[in-house]
Amino acid sequence: MAKEFNHKVIFGLHEKVSVPELGLQLEAKLDTGAVSASLSAYDIELFEKDDEEWVRFRLGAESHQGQKVELPVDKTVRIRRRKEDVADNEKTYSERIVVRLKVCIGGREVPMRVNLADRRNFNFPLLVGSEGLREIGALVDSSLEFAAGNPHCD
Repeated sequence: MAKEFNHKVIFGLHEKVSVPELGLQLEAKLDTGAVSASLSAYDIELFEKDDEEWVRFRLGAESHQGQKVELPVDKTVRIRRRKEDVADNEKTYSERIVVRLKVCIGGREVPMRVNLADRRNFNFPLLVGSEGLREIGALVDSSLEFAAGNPHCD
């Protein structure tokens, strides 16, 4: 069970999380060096529904590999690319679609902006950056893993 300190919860570098809207329970990396949250998605396609912009994609999380999802688009963001990943005359950023999802870690659940990116080659299908960590009231102790146990939000 995660410990509390000054109304903040101490989480480990990696935690089990749930995303109730998608019926997901998966492992996430809590990354204070990243700004936003990022969910593994591929075959990402924009479309219009009821005069609003929506996105259709497949989940890249191993436990739900290929599951189709459709959500309204919140916005689009530019994510800086690493210098070593940028060839001459290439953009120094990538554009990503952002959706809003409720994310539960331990006993805390908050809505987060989550960008969609193909993370199938990463160890964790969800990365929670500093924006989401702030919202959830998290302190991250990188010496811990799965300190909060299984997510248990109402």
